[in-house]
Amino acid sequence: MFTDEIGLPLHPNSLTDAFRRLLSKAGLPHKRLHDLRHTAGTLMLTSGSDLNTVQQILGHSAASTTLNIYGHVLKGRKEEAIRSIDAALKHRKTSQNVTKRPDS
Repeated sequence: MFTDEIGLPLHPNSLTDAFRRLLSKAGLPHKRLHDLRHTAGTLMLTSGSDLNTVQQILGHSAASTTLNIYGHVLKGRKEEAIRSIDAALKHRKTSQNVTKRPDS
């Protein structure tokens, strides 16, 4: 439980109200405090963090929840995954050709 400066329980909107005041003071557009959480999740996934790690950081009970909310940012990853498989197979083929003996 969080309390104010005199020990009373914080009103549920206290943090949101303080956040809005800070945004106004800084001349920034009004956003919800929850938008920071969404931005953090999006940035983690787009920068390559794995889904399970992001799920744990955001506190979702299941990775499927994280995927349902943030899956849209992973759409471009399909092509990246295909390229990585292609590169790995090409590397393996090249490595096998180099290690073969001439008499085989």
